[in-house]
Amino acid sequence: MAFIITAVLLTLLYAILGFYPFGIHSVIISDLGVQYAPDLVAYKNLFLSGGIHTYSFLIGMGKNVFGVFAYYLASPVNFVTFLFPDSMISEAVLVLITIKLSLAAAFMTLFLRRRFHSHSGFAIVFGIVYATCSYVMVFMTNIMWLDGFYLLPLLLFFIEQYLDNRRYWWRVVLTLFLLFVSGFYIAYIVGVFSFLYILARLFEEKQTGMKTEGKTVGLFIGSAVLAAGLSAALLLPAGMDILGNADQSAKTVSLDTSFTFMSLMNQMLTGSFDSLSHNKPLVYCGLAVLFLCVLFFMNPSISRRRKSLAGGAIVFFVFCFNFSFLDLAWQLFDSPNWFQHRYSFLLVFILLEIAFASILHIRSLQPKAFVITGIMFLILLLAVQSFGDLADEGDRFYINLFIGLLELLCLYAMTGVAFPESIANLKKLVPAVLVILICLEVVYVNPLYMRPKIYGSETKREDHVSAVTQAGSLVETAKKDAAADQISFYRMDTDIQQLDGIHPMSAGLYLNYPSISTFNTAANKNLNRLLKQLGFDTNYNYFTSAHSYSSIVTDSLLGVRYVLSADENPGGYKLLASSADSKIFLQKNDLALPLLYLADAGAADFDFFSLEKNPQNKNLFIFQDELLVSLFGKDAFPENIFRAAAVPEPVLYNAVIKEAVPKASGESGTASGSPDSDSDIQSSEIDTDLLGEEPVGNKEKYGTTYLRMSENDVLSLTYSVSITSSDPLFLSLPAAAQNDQATVYINGELLTEISSSSYSQILSLGSFAEGETVTVTVCSDSDTYSILSALFYYCDTALFKQEITSVIQKQDVEITQAEDGYVSAQISAPEDQLLLTTIPYEKGWTLRIDGAVTPIAAYQGALVSVPVTAGSHTITLTFTPPGMWAGIAVSSAASLVFLGAIIYTYRKRSKPL
Repeated sequence: MAFIITAVLLTLLYAILGFYPFGIHSVIISDLGVQYAPDLVAYKNLFLSGGIHTYSFLIGMGKNVFGVFAYYLASPVNFVTFLFPDSMISEAVLVLITIKLSLAAAFMTLFLRRRFHSHSGFAIVFGIVYATCSYVMVFMTNIMWLDGFYLLPLLLFFIEQYLDNRRYWWRVVLTLFLLFVSGFYIAYIVGVFSFLYILARLFEEKQTGMKTEGKTVGLFIGSAVLAAGLSAALLLPAGMDILGNADQSAKTVSLDTSFTFMSLMNQMLTGSFDSLSHNKPLVYCGLAVLFLCVLFFMNPSISRRRKSLAGGAIVFFVFCFNFSFLDLAWQLFDSPNWFQHRYSFLLVFILLEIAFASILHIRSLQPKAFVITGIMFLILLLAVQSFGDLADEGDRFYINLFIGLLELLCLYAMTGVAFPESIANLKKLVPAVLVILICLEVVYVNPLYMRPKIYGSETKREDHVSAVTQAGSLVETAKKDAAADQISFYRMDTDIQQLDGIHPMSAGLYLNYPSISTFNTAANKNLNRLLKQLGFDTNYNYFTSAHSYSSIVTDSLLGVRYVLSADENPGGYKLLASSADSKIFLQKNDLALPLLYLADAGAADFDFFSLEKNPQNKNLFIFQDELLVSLFGKDAFPENIFRAAAVPEPVLYNAVIKEAVPKASGESGTASGSPDSDSDIQSSEIDTDLLGEEPVGNKEKYGTTYLRMSENDVLSLTYSVSITSSDPLFLSLPAAAQNDQATVYINGELLTEISSSSYSQILSLGSFAEGETVTVTVCSDSDTYSILSALFYYCDTALFKQEITSVIQKQDVEITQAEDGYVSAQISAPEDQLLLTTIPYEKGWTLRIDGAVTPIAAYQGALVSVPVTAGSHTITLTFTPPGMWAGIAVSSAASLVFLGAIIYTYRKRSKPL
């Protein structure tokens, strides 16, 4: 019943929110749109087209799949999405969410009935509340966390059985195994909590001696270890992959508090939510639950031991939320970039357990307990209205007041208090009224208040379907063209900022083509750092890098043969086809280099990260010219491909240049206040970019800072470019490290938005007629905007084609086979050279040259490369995920132990006394 009712209630909620097919909106928003949904689509396509390999070129130029699979995809429930076509991923995800949350309600109901040996219908109600609390309403789009959420009450149900009879240890093992495999991140949280739960239950019962309790705890620990062993075939290689691509952003561990307790009080009330990036603990699960928890501690029929345990659990979790070190410990010591306090559902679970115990003993309460509870509720409301978020939301104050008082009255009526004779028959309806109030409040009122605050505008479902359909048709055209050219391996990408519902970072996964773009927690951070130097949109912690502009230079070097472009003539490409709505153009790059190509022997000596060390001279265009020379020599590229466009200083609007702080007499320095030398700059900075050398947090030491004059309008910089070439024009607005937030317009039309979470990048402005004047306006809605000198450069595509064609003609490289995890080629080097690949370097690759295993040289720490001697060679590259065979061995051994332990347990129990 809990499963069915929850599914029905959620479906009605989707209809109210306007999700398709009940409206025009899509659930594919936030990280669900750029990570989880495209991962599911790619998973299905790979699985149905021959099975999942241990390596995939679909993930960020190529990557070990174990980390991605274990974190995002391993849940068995995900197979439900296989029943839907790619264009219906929004509906598939809605069904997926509904199933997982309905299971959460069912398992919570099951647990409460077992825990308290009660068949009260309120177990169903609290199961529904568990599945629709604020934690779920905010985090439901993080679908990979929902498995641990719904498995928590099932695990504790089996732990209750285990506490009654240790023979049931194997049920705990299997549930933990399912938990670990379905999502190790939340499994860690649930596993720690389940251990604490066992300790608390043993303390609560206090019926056995220390020796027996020690055996109970020891057997549980052994069960957890055995479950981990059973899942080692997945978790060991996944863990090695993720640890090898760890988050490189700085982590702060301190004694600081995370929030004020008044802001936590906000979270107890209906409709409260602050932000996705720095949210408070999401512990709201209904006003009735709040009242019942207060009444629990005033109930004389509940033992002091149970009250002390409940109170201690609440205080413990509030302390964990507020104390940054413990908060970090609950989250695998990896500070979340967004979505804080991801374990807060544990306190929701505890509150619901307390509330259910309270309602079972509600008849033991005296009227004064309800008076005290009501007064405390009014004080809470008034405090939050005066100092919390209700100060700006007066209507929500009265909603909470009205619903809260009605629910409190219903609870009081359930104590057995006598009704007047005229309405005595209504008493039996009170529980039903309370149930309706709780469901209305938690399932509908709360999310309807929260939803606009969480994600703002909704994604339209039709936009996504149209993009999949129209872009998908162009992808098929590209595949046919590649087959006609007999190209065994190629990459595609898109330069469209928002492909009507498909982000460029995930387009390859949605449309099933290898690309360079990626957004993934386990992304190859060294690869994304390399792509950052080429001007691609890379975020501050290297989780993402997007093919944010199309240039014949970078696309050729990275093997991008086809581009889905917003530009009909990006320069240097051949137009193959356009979409039915003429918004997407399929461009072909005949100059794309193969997956392996020969470069100069000393190419690896090039300082690829010089721009990080010398930010005041950060010119991404000169860097690419120097890179070409380093790869193929000055003879191959005697002239620069990029030429600077003469652009006057910008016209300022609502802005002034920040003046330098005057120096004390006797100090030397430039007029702008910048230090005289690189060493002065570098020695005075603390870099918080743990992977690279960007001077994070020191942007005002470089370039120019503009101050906004009036906060009622944006500040802007307008550049006028007199076009002197029909070659494509590019713009770079380099920053010392991360950008400042800005919006860029070209001739009054929106070009793109620049995110403050990304590093410096290149923007493609397009091709124009000579003599034309183009205006580029950079707007910022911040009080300050810092930038190095804006750089406008033309790319001489004819010159590049001439010179790279000469390079290609000298290449004697034949790719004989290229598939996920395996590449073979025949090469002939006229002299000692560097064989460079566009395969990301990571542990697990084995290189053989002429059959002999040869060490891999990681080009710039990011790409597979190897020095080769003059002559002909056979090259093979094979990938085996680190830890895979060890994980299989551990899982095999654990399976034998598990089987033997079950046989021993039941043979021992079956012996006659």
